[in-house]
Amino acid sequence: MSSVIPSSRDWMYKRLTQNRALIPEFIVGVMGFVEYASGRDEYRRNNNTMRCPCEKCKCKKLWKSSEEVAIDLMEYGFMPDYYVWRCHGEGDVSISTMTLRISEV
Repeated sequence: MSSVIPSSRDWMYKRLTQNRALIPEFIVGVMGFVEYASGRDEYRRNNNTMRCPCEKCKCKKLWKSSEEVAIDLMEYGFMPDYYVWRCHGEGDVSISTMTLRISEV
């Protein structure tokens, strides 16, 4: 079952141009995501690693450094329907708050 993607997070699923180049808004969004996720206590408690929400790992494989997560997201994109970053401490209520932080990057 597919969820509706809030317009504030539609950048997550607009990764490549027709020429298969990364879209700048996607890169900025990934950097904002990695900054958010690596700022959490869970990241520090797990030797500065986090779950990778890319299409390949789907938050289920080995924990990775923030750099590795950014690279995976650039290469594979986000797993489907991950517009609420639940595996990274976010709940449904905080979407508008996080959107503001990312749009300021």
